[in-house]
Amino acid sequence: MIYNYGYKPEPRFRYAGRENPEKARTYGLELEVSTKRGVSHIDPRDLSDRLDAITEGFVYCKSDCSVSGGLEMVTHPASLRAHMSSVSWKHFCKTCVKAGFRSHDADESAGLHIHVGRAQLGRTSEERDEVARKLTVLFRRYWPQLVKFSRRAESCLDQWAPRPEIRYETSWSGAEIAQRMADFPTYRANHNARYTAVNLTNGATIEFRIFRGSLKRDTVIAAIQLVDNMCEYAMTHTWDDIQASTWLDVARCKPYNELDQYLVNRGLMPSGVTPPTTRRVCDFGGIDGAPVMA
Repeated sequence: MIYNYGYKPEPRFRYAGRENPEKARTYGLELEVSTKRGVSHIDPRDLSDRLDAITEGFVYCKSDCSVSGGLEMVTHPASLRAHMSSVSWKHFCKTCVKAGFRSHDADESAGLHIHVGRAQLGRTSEERDEVARKLTVLFRRYWPQLVKFSRRAESCLDQWAPRPEIRYETSWSGAEIAQRMADFPTYRANHNARYTAVNLTNGATIEFRIFRGSLKRDTVIAAIQLVDNMCEYAMTHTWDDIQASTWLDVARCKPYNELDQYLVNRGLMPSGVTPPTTRRVCDFGGIDGAPVMA
């Protein structure tokens, strides 16, 4: 079944193992896909039914007029560990490709949007607001690296997910940036303000809109891992730490196999930073574009 764009079911959270629902951050994804020249191998409604069966109801499909001939595939919220271990992302992606759908190499506007639940970003509303401000600053500070990570042209980001509009200087002290950000609104009721890299118009989530769509399991997981590390860094570090940080301090706040390999493939980390691994070599190429960078 394909729902209308405004459809929002009651969220069904998914965790892995004995994770604490009160502490584990959860991520919901919106993945935009479309067909080449509007032709698919199966009826989109049949694809929706297949994805529902593959993911046990974790993914549902909505119509999306922002992508030519496209659909928006939406997940229920899940922890990072659940996305990595108990969600059938590889089967999901291959099913979409076999059905004739694309994401990275379809309409350039096709995106991967990642929502993080606000409730797990701090114990109090004040802590959660501070984390939202820190995330906004981190996106402003590391914008060139994030653009490269996103696989999107900056002109496309300017239209759909522009850089946060805040005044910021790397020379400021932690106290100065904290003071300047103190009155920054962490929730905006105006739905039209959602077109920004860090979307704060949702009361229950913060949405990150920069990523280009992908039907590669490892690319999707690497994007979630990056967002998780940025959230972790914002929650556990001070404004002084942020002002003294490097890109890899934030991006590799916790090491992950998929993320490390993606950073190397995109030229965002030297290959010698992390020791050689015997773990599975990740797949970022093929159907999503350039062999090394998709």
